[in-house]
Amino acid sequence: MVKIKLFGKGSLNSLEYPYCVSNPTTRIAVKKYAGTPDLCNTAGIKIMQYDLYTVPDNVEWAYCYEISVPSTSDECLYDITLLDPALTGELDRLRSVTTANETICPGGEKRYIAGPVNRISQTLTESTMVTIQGYGYYSGKLVTSRDAGP
Repeated sequence: MVKIKLFGKGSLNSLEYPYCVSNPTTRIAVKKYAGTPDLCNTAGIKIMQYDLYTVPDNVEWAYCYEISVPSTSDECLYDITLLDPALTGELDRLRSVTTANETICPGGEKRYIAGPVNRISQTLTESTMVTIQGYGYYSGKLVTSRDAGP
């Protein structure tokens, strides 16, 4: 990997060859929330419920998945997929979180994936594990994480 920093209108400011860890620690994280579908984003996630979500009468709701690579990971991840067997239809199979040649790197970058919209008036009491997996950019290691969420 080569990092190039440009200065001003394109003159070369610096060129780095960052050290690549020979046996990197590779980590990924997922949190499963529930709430109204429009809240599945950076600002709205603070309002969504993590432990238990009570669905008001006739209100649309959806699961929201917050995906990140913790700062304790030594490398970026690619080919990240999500599976939640609690859902039917769209997410009852692996769903891509990243596109081809796209990575999520350690240290703060988060992705928000909304599940299908539901309209059920009940209290969610049972949670199923959502599974997230991806591959280390340098190591090629498969890494997996799970979260039951609400």
